[in-house]
Amino acid sequence: EGKIFVNSAELSPLRLQGVLERVARTFKGQPVIIRADRATDYESVVGVLDICRMVDIYNVSFATLPAGDEDSGEGPVPAP
Repeated sequence: EGKIFVNSAELSPLRLQGVLERVARTFKGQPVIIRADRATDYESVVGVLDICRMVDIYNVSFATLPAGDEDSGEGPVPAP
């Protein structure tokens, strides 16, 4: 649906930018992990990547759930 969540809280793109700006200033090199299900539009993921770039966060990783585990409730598995 293109919704953005940080620690289970839904954020607007503008709010995400503010949060990531503070993170980038306070914790240099802080990684960001992006997780999206297979139904997420590419445009939504690119929007989050663009926000990271705007606030000088370049340590970005992607996480996925193993096939068939979309509803398991388990945490993300880092993508290779």
